[in-house]
Amino acid sequence: MSPKIARRYRFAMLAAGAVAAGCAGDSTPLHVIPAEPSESRAVAGDAQRGTVGEPAPDSLVVLVLDRYSNPVPGVRVRFTPGDGAGTVSPEVAETGLDGKAYAEWTLGTRAGEHEVVAEISGSAAKVTFRATALPGAPAMTMAFSGMEQSGPAGVQLPQPLVMQATDAYGNGIEGLTVAWEVTEGDGSVDPATSTTDVGGLARTYLTLGSPGRHTVTARIAGPPDVTFRAY
Repeated sequence: MSPKIARRYRFAMLAAGAVAAGCAGDSTPLHVIPAEPSESRAVAGDAQRGTVGEPAPDSLVVLVLDRYSNPVPGVRVRFTPGDGAGTVSPEVAETGLDGKAYAEWTLGTRAGEHEVVAEISGSAAKVTFRATALPGAPAMTMAFSGMEQSGPAGVQLPQPLVMQATDAYGNGIEGLTVAWEVTEGDGSVDPATSTTDVGGLARTYLTLGSPGRHTVTARIAGPPDVTFRAY
């Protein structure tokens, strides 16, 4: 190789190295921008059980993804409770960098099944959250039916004595033990204890003793006693 060609070769190699070094120094990280929302799903807060009028145990969490399964940030999600299903806060939330939007759910005061629907801005997709609201603690008792009956001595009255136990919102409470006692007169009750059904109702039958007024008291733990009279 002639000295002139050798010099040109070294110059070309140096120039190529300088360009490569310059490109390496100016390199910029590649940022992937998610596409439009394509899919949404509940990742937490569905199929809960809680107490009427109180916050649900878990937050409602919606995950929004694009068609490539990338999380989509900055998407508005509207949470709407069904009729009587309580309240949510916030009503509108925005997805974070992880594609998730959060809301807190306070259950309604009616015992039973409740729903919240989450609607995603820019998408027809909806996410439904469901929860079972259970009655609260016993707060009220009342004579439901069978009051003021009368009959001959030694005969069981035709209608049962029925009491009801409810929470503070009037929801019947199932599974409470009720103790029945004749507190005036010499009659008897059967059964002496009973259990409330799904409507909060419990019952017994009174057999009258000697002629005169009979009083039967129904008791559960907590609320006031319930009194029935018969003659």
